[in-house]
Amino acid sequence: MKQKVFALIDCNNFFASCERVFNPALVGKPIAILSNNDGCIIARSAETKKLGIPMGAPFHKWKDLIEQHNVKVFSANFHLYGDLSNRVMNILGDFAPDVQVYSIDEAFLDITNLKIDDYKEFASKIKKTIMKWTGVPVSVGIAPTKTLAKIATEEAKQFEENKGTYVFNNETEIDNVLKQLLVYEIWGIGYNLTKFMNSNGIYTAYDLKQADETWLRAKTSVTVQRTQFELRSIHCIEGVENKEIKKHIISSRSFSHKVTELNELKESVASYIGRAAEKLRKQNSICSYVGVSLVTFQKTSSSTWYHKNYSYKSYFMSLDTPTDYTPDLISAAESCVDKIFIKGLQYKKSLVELGGILPKNSQKVNLFDQNYKFRNKNLVMNAYDEINKTWGSSTIKTASMGTKQTWKAKSNLMSPRYTTSWDELKVIEL
Repeated sequence: MKQKVFALIDCNNFFASCERVFNPALVGKPIAILSNNDGCIIARSAETKKLGIPMGAPFHKWKDLIEQHNVKVFSANFHLYGDLSNRVMNILGDFAPDVQVYSIDEAFLDITNLKIDDYKEFASKIKKTIMKWTGVPVSVGIAPTKTLAKIATEEAKQFEENKGTYVFNNETEIDNVLKQLLVYEIWGIGYNLTKFMNSNGIYTAYDLKQADETWLRAKTSVTVQRTQFELRSIHCIEGVENKEIKKHIISSRSFSHKVTELNELKESVASYIGRAAEKLRKQNSICSYVGVSLVTFQKTSSSTWYHKNYSYKSYFMSLDTPTDYTPDLISAAESCVDKIFIKGLQYKKSLVELGGILPKNSQKVNLFDQNYKFRNKNLVMNAYDEINKTWGSSTIKTASMGTKQTWKAKSNLMSPRYTTSWDELKVIEL
């Protein structure tokens, strides 16, 4: 049986790299990307990492060091990052028919059956093509298994002489790398497993590879044993792309300020429903119920869940006819808000949930709702999604989502949506 061969393509410091695509002056400068409401640092360039600023650090606690080193700070621009990610993944489809997207910045290629004379040259071509066509730098690792391909990609990143690519050619070369790799650095090995393995004399990836497989299976799990086999160049981790239909879709954000007005809460809920409904239609599904949760800064006697700093109140409503039609879902969500809103409270965030998800082809006329216009509503939503896909997110939206959206989470430092908004195209002055 022919040995498998995989390539892993990993975009380097992806969010920071996306910011540099349309602003070359940022190349070589430290960059930090902030989370929802500009609260925490969720991504860093290599230069920022060297300053010792950790992932997840509260922005306000590191502000002095950030200003001292002139770190360029941006609010997360997921419109830009998502679009550039799609472009990278589409390019990978030109190199191999089997592209398994692992995350927004990583994808595996199964290149087993491709006629490739020189894997190093093939990896370099991928790297150069993506850089030329998108401006996003990537690292490429090639190996007999996905776990080893992940390790190869890290080798490509860490050592300049590898020039962003690394290919495992034989078992001796693999073992030399595994002997230098601590067990916690292996894909899928977390803190608790590392602690257990260290206590049993397993400190490196090579130690794990050589461990007694019967003992390992008895003491850990089949997942860990699969990792061991992968380190032995035996492919056993199948597709990593998440092709499962989501059973629940949740959308939520914290508010930019304390919200007290019912109309603002309804605007936020309508907006989140709109986002969740798009995801629902994208997986060709319908939902059977809508849920809304409101989070307050105070404890209330009617709260369903309480934390020392805030409390939740939730309400769920079944739909007479399961649907993906945004206006109907918004109507149900607004009814939920009416049930749980308490005048005078200060609200921190709202959350919506679409549940009871079914395949769209299972949609049937309700005996008591026979006038439900499936075809008309499908045509409206198809046009709605196509316009927003072509002209940019939120080009059109329902009136209930509001226009000013003063409650919306802060993103005061966000760069323009260069590739998804006509109003924010890059302007070049000659």
